[in-house]
Amino acid sequence: MKIVLFIILAIGLIVLFSRGSKKKQEENKLAKTISEVSKLLKIIDNNSKSLLTTADRKQLLYIAYICKVGILDRLEKCSWLDKNSLIGIPINSFDKAAITIAEGLGMTMYKLSEIVSNINDIGLENKMTEIFEKGKLFYEIEKEIPQNMLDLMN
Repeated sequence: MKIVLFIILAIGLIVLFSRGSKKKQEENKLAKTISEVSKLLKIIDNNSKSLLTTADRKQLLYIAYICKVGILDRLEKCSWLDKNSLIGIPINSFDKAAITIAEGLGMTMYKLSEIVSNINDIGLENKMTEIFEKGKLFYEIEKEIPQNMLDLMN
């Protein structure tokens, strides 16, 4: 009888820790995505003072895809996370900064919309909207996005 109770307890602990670790994994993926997208947007924002190249515009579309899948869809899937939840954003190889998800959304989603708005290109704005609404362009980007960009979400 004691063995059976021990086994049940052990299984319960394994299930509990695996759920907890999955939550932590999703939080870490979200934090990494926010951090990496934020870095890319800073580079593009610095370059946007001059004329953006076609490659920069394509990269903005890839970033929109990553924001949709790696941030917004992940937040929707992870119902335990809310805008006030703290996540650790990697700032270098050893350190993390604790920010709220709302701050992370500002560093990514708001910054992306600000950059696109400042470019003043209605066509690009429409493409962004199509990606966020999972229109035809979303699926085209999904097929062509380079692996190194996808790695920003994992």
